[in-house]
Amino acid sequence: MKKFLTKSFVLVLALCSLFCLVGCGDPYANAETVQAEDISAYLDQEGVDFGEELASGFEMKMSATTKYEGVSMKITATVGILFNAEQTKIEQMSAVLKVSVAGYSESIKAYAKDGWLYGQAPDYDGKMVKTKIGFDGSSADVEGLVDAVEEIDSMLQKIREYLTSTELELQDVVFKKLGDETTGEVSYQITDRTEGKSVLEFNFEENKLTKMSARTESEGNSVRASFERVTEIDMPSDRALENWVA
Repeated sequence: MKKFLTKSFVLVLALCSLFCLVGCGDPYANAETVQAEDISAYLDQEGVDFGEELASGFEMKMSATTKYEGVSMKITATVGILFNAEQTKIEQMSAVLKVSVAGYSESIKAYAKDGWLYGQAPDYDGKMVKTKIGFDGSSADVEGLVDAVEEIDSMLQKIREYLTSTELELQDVVFKKLGDETTGEVSYQITDRTEGKSVLEFNFEENKLTKMSARTESEGNSVRASFERVTEIDMPSDRALENWVA
């Protein structure tokens, strides 16, 4: 799972450049068209947080659907993590992976809470098995999730470099804006048709990046991903976790 979060998100952004997007109900349809320099200037403005605090708590969602020889397959993953103040240990975690093929589905779940790591996965006979082990938030089994946080800045820096690149074919890229930079409540959409068509959106509240998302659909295949700042994550109740065995 090493560097899973960052690499998975970057992978989806890369995939978006390979397919054509089919969208509906685009909230940016009548948004103001701006220039790459306008977005870059806002990001470089003093007081604007372009992801510095994402690492304290975030949720990533991914969904991919494809068809091969008439068989449909769908993969979804939701990973939410809350770190301690030093961002060195996981205080809470929720990770759910589900794979569906031709009407058959299987899922794997993992939760971390109150010093315990809970797992649920099928065994060799297909029977769902639940496990519970002690967990101090820094286990080697999930250290990759902690390490991934260190790469978030690198991912965001690549977006900055993209916006200031002199190699962009700007005739094939459209930048749109909703909201007002002066209030700190603003959202941007980048549509890049350089290779196919890809769409990236990122939203700011109080001059803090709160969410990024990418999506694509083409010929029965679709990929969607989002990366969002959160202060709490969806966890099973204490009662629901009582039947996990230690």
